[in-house]
Amino acid sequence: MTEEELKHRRGRRPKSGVVTVKERVQGTYRCRRIVRRTDDGKDTVEFITNVLDPKEMSAEQVCETYRRRWSIESLFKKLKQNFPLKYFLGDNVNAIEIQIWVTMIAYLLLRVMQAKAKSKLAFSSIVMLTRVTLGAYIDLITLLNCPKLDWNLLDQQRARWEAYQNTRQLELFPT
Repeated sequence: MTEEELKHRRGRRPKSGVVTVKERVQGTYRCRRIVRRTDDGKDTVEFITNVLDPKEMSAEQVCETYRRRWSIESLFKKLKQNFPLKYFLGDNVNAIEIQIWVTMIAYLLLRVMQAKAKSKLAFSSIVMLTRVTLGAYIDLITLLNCPKLDWNLLDQQRARWEAYQNTRQLELFPT
């Protein structure tokens, strides 16, 4: 730990501005530490940046950049958890870009559905319900608002489809 971090652990307030950070392996680096109160005013948040000149980037701009970066990281976490981006279907750059754009469009459509739905389901639950009902003609917004009623309709549609498939199979392969 650096000397500045040890001072902070002892209960002293860290200083803002340009500080020197020592690393065991690489050496000494100069960085800028910004200490800011949270929105509720109860706690402080520290930011470290390599932009030393306050004229180049103000403290508020650094804080806003980190805040936006965190929201982008949260978006990527949601995408990786709910959509199959572990394996790409193509090998070239264009195919990978298309798959990522399609995933982003699907994410945005599901977020719109989540906003329109009156129930407060988790995003992962909405993704799961959408995957299950892709083959059925059912209104997803009403399914999200009242899932128990529409599950009965979905079961009826599925039973009709299976009965149709069975009769069709008997026609193709008579015994």
